[in-house]
Amino acid sequence: MVKVLKYVFYVALIFVAFLIGKGILDGSINRATTVGQVMSDVQSDAGDVASNVADRTQEVAGAVWNSATGNTPEVQEIVIDETAASNYSE
Repeated sequence: MVKVLKYVFYVALIFVAFLIGKGILDGSINRATTVGQVMSDVQSDAGDVASNVADRTQEVAGAVWNSATGNTPEVQEIVIDETAASNYSE
């Protein structure tokens, strides 16, 4: 358990270092930047990364689910067309 926590800490430390480096390269962190500004920059970037990861995870999960069930876009179009045709009344 201690090893797992140690590795989680290392991953978090590397992630924060990455975000700080990204801020330096983007120009939002420079010599005049305070620690508070750096932390707010890291927090906002971490939120952006988390939402992007969540969005991509949902896309991948949807793609895997659709390929596993055979619901490819072509099949979905056929199902929609057949449903519309069966609901047609004169």
